Amino acid sequence: MKKHILLIFVLLAVIFSACTPATPPAGNFAFVFQESPCGYGGVFTLDSAKGILTYDPMDGTAAMRVDLQLTKAELGKIYSRAALIDFFHYPTVFTISTTYAGYEKSPISYQLALTNGNQTNSVQWMDNVVTRFPNDEADQLRGLMKLIDKSMRKHEEFKKLPELKGRCF
Repeated sequence: MKKHILLIFVLLAVIFSACTPATPPAGNFAFVFQESPCGYGGVFTLDSAKGILTYDPMDGTAAMRVDLQLTKAELGKIYSRAALIDFFHYPTVFTISTTYAGYEKSPISYQLALTNGNQTNSVQWMDNVVTRFPNDEADQLRGLMKLIDKSMRKHEEFKKLPELKGRCF
């Protein structure tokens, strides 16, 4: 009897997964990602369509541009995560509306403008609030931003950049 129940659950899982296929990204899927570790200015700006990373070392020297093209696999993961969290329905300025316990000492400012097919959305977020309770929307958005950050940082072009010298405090 237990085997029959298990078999039924497995068959239902297969049927439901076949009924809701993951849609691939559109041909024009692209984004511009900006991350500012101190919460101001643009330290890292990645334009996935152009394959350009702009880097400002925050030490008084001029910003520099390097070629950095994400792989199709990386872009696919980023698209899948954006689709999973329903990125196109996030507000233009995202804020956490739950009870907070304080502020981060070193906030991170993010901006992500994403296009897929005829959908576009741009979200700005100052990730500086420590909440007392979990906030799913914030955690999901943070996960997407960290996925993009991790994807660009693992490229050799990124690793060759000079170390960030500016300090937040």
